[in-house]
Amino acid sequence: IRVECLNILDSYDDDIDYNNQDSNLWHFEMDDWLARKIKFEKRNNKFYVKRSDMKKITLSNYREIMEKYWKEFEK
Repeated sequence: IRVECLNILDSYDDDIDYNNQDSNLWHFEMDDWLARKIKFEKRNNKFYVKRSDMKKITLSNYREIMEKYWKEFEK
């Protein structure tokens, strides 16, 4: 049995319009974190990542990423 865990971290504005596929959010995947491609600060046992260090994507791009992972899980 093979078990995988994906960690995907996102940031978005409180007023994001989920009906607008061009709405922006910021994203990184745990592979980037483990490869030390993501800068962070650690304060009070919490990790802080700046949006400027994340990848800016549209909601449409985010859905494409999620579809890719769902297809992998279905295999």
